[in-house]
Amino acid sequence: MGECGSKIIVVAHDAGGAEILASWIKRNRISNFEMVLEGPAIAVFERRLGWLKNRCVEKEIRNGLGGKSWVLTGSGWQSDLEWSAIRIAKKRSIRVVTYLDHWVNYEERFTRHDVECLPNEIWVGDQYAFKIARASFPTVNVTLVPNPLFADIQELQEQKVSSSADDQVRILYVCEPVAEHAKKRYGNEKHWGYTEFEALDYFFENLERIVDRKSISHITIRPHPAEDLDKYSYLDAKESEWPPIRRSYQQVLVDEIAGHDWVFGCESMALVIAVLMGKKVFSCIPPNGKKCNLPHQEIKHFRKLFELES
Repeated sequence: MGECGSKIIVVAHDAGGAEILASWIKRNRISNFEMVLEGPAIAVFERRLGWLKNRCVEKEIRNGLGGKSWVLTGSGWQSDLEWSAIRIAKKRSIRVVTYLDHWVNYEERFTRHDVECLPNEIWVGDQYAFKIARASFPTVNVTLVPNPLFADIQELQEQKVSSSADDQVRILYVCEPVAEHAKKRYGNEKHWGYTEFEALDYFFENLERIVDRKSISHITIRPHPAEDLDKYSYLDAKESEWPPIRRSYQQVLVDEIAGHDWVFGCESMALVIAVLMGKKVFSCIPPNGKKCNLPHQEIKHFRKLFELES
């Protein structure tokens, strides 16, 4: 996993991957590293590791590496940052490793402009991801590096997990910019058969099939870190129909999950974190959409529940 004492260039854009890389740096007490960050990853690293000087990916790889140095990237697909870092490092014969922080869309994470660019090595956090990655990338060395973020969460579980003071259920819905990703990668917002708005509508249309609305304390809508905080403000109009609908203002994800009893979403890593924290977890991809590929059996799927009822 990298030579002792070697310099590491850590590259990240998306929040999920940034959280894992920050945990890995802290748990392994890495001190000899430089950061190349964009987007939501900047705030994650500032919160987890304090202020760090940010670098330009091409300049840092060109000038900052040599000898035993290597590159460690996240696997985000909201930008071209990690893909570009892999491409530049490999052109310069510099070892590059990518930590796959999810369980879906593996091939798309390494392809831009119809060009696939794979790292020298892929790290995965659990046996689910290991099996998927080995099948997806048979020519790349895949290494199981237990997810350091999940280890952090499990250590904090007792102090973070809280339960409602009464019998009312506190609900958290975690959003994802599904249409934006589909449009950017495939030119079609409905490439996966649904949008984030259709998933939210499906959630509200069917929520009472599993819980009486009078038993709900409140519903918190948490935008993805890449989304505008007001993107889902149209839900304010539902206030007269439902218990209070709150919009999250990017509280730390683990803290927000801890403050709720049930967690809903589509394929977000937040669903897996909620499973680790002992929450009741549901995927709300509507019937016309692709199936949820999160492999964790603890996640209940709305459409499967309702198929059983019909």
